[in-house]
Amino acid sequence: MQAKALPIGYWIKQVDTLLTQEINALHATLGITRLKWQILHSIQEKEQINFLALITLLQPFADPETVTKTLAELKNDLLLIENKDDLALTNKGIALHATCQEQQKIFRLKAMAGITEQQYEQTLATLQKIVENITSNN
Repeated sequence: MQAKALPIGYWIKQVDTLLTQEINALHATLGITRLKWQILHSIQEKEQINFLALITLLQPFADPETVTKTLAELKNDLLLIENKDDLALTNKGIALHATCQEQQKIFRLKAMAGITEQQYEQTLATLQKIVENITSNN
């Protein structure tokens, strides 16, 4: 089958699989998986985040039980702290995030090579529209 004849679902799944594999390999020496990276980055972006908001944000990537287990691992590694239901990074977590962020920047350049900002924005808009179409009650 020719590449252009493959359906969009194939390409979405292929990109997600490759992103997970590459990000896991990228951060393996630091003990960070894609999900751990997503948690660290989500918390760092907001400086702190409510537990339930984080669960909702990460719903496309992992079920609540997996996120909760991963949060426990990050707490055990002294990378984050929990104050009531709010999560924040420790100094160690902030430093690890910064290291991972630099690796992520290099990886993103590789992944986005040859793709214009306009192409990227159009891809996002198309995917968002597909989600809206599927989830609408019309």
